[in-house]
Amino acid sequence: MRVCIESFEGSYPFYVDEVLSVFGEEVKDFNWVFTDIEGYIFHEEKEVTLPELEGDLVVLTGSELYSIIQEYNILLIFGVITCVSLDFNIDEVNEFPSINDNSYYWSRNYKSPLKEARIEFGFFDTTVVIVTTDEVDLVGKLKRSFPAMCTFDAFLEKS
Repeated sequence: MRVCIESFEGSYPFYVDEVLSVFGEEVKDFNWVFTDIEGYIFHEEKEVTLPELEGDLVVLTGSELYSIIQEYNILLIFGVITCVSLDFNIDEVNEFPSINDNSYYWSRNYKSPLKEARIEFGFFDTTVVIVTTDEVDLVGKLKRSFPAMCTFDAFLEKS
């Protein structure tokens, strides 16, 4: 299932902490894979660098990510954040998701190359966050926080 989150009055879902806030401390129950990332990190309204989020591929434990989003605001222009289990082994992965310059990401048949993905967030040009998951309960949590969320097909039709 794919759904799209766009900004609406009072909500700007391109900040990682805002999108992941719907999961609360459950963020700690997973590992998080960041790929194809382009964005900005702010601390006390000043742009900063954060070594933990530098590089083409970043894997954070849920506890690490939870601590980061409590202290920093991360605005993603482009990028993919994928939630995987705690026993995820990066050494067994040959391909990672990307959104920028990837026409397959916009396919109705898109499947994450990370077969272990529980939920994947694709941030695109601060216009939309594309959520890919087979877990209806996770979509329900998002829908409560982002009531203007629409299906991927509806987003494509109006774009």
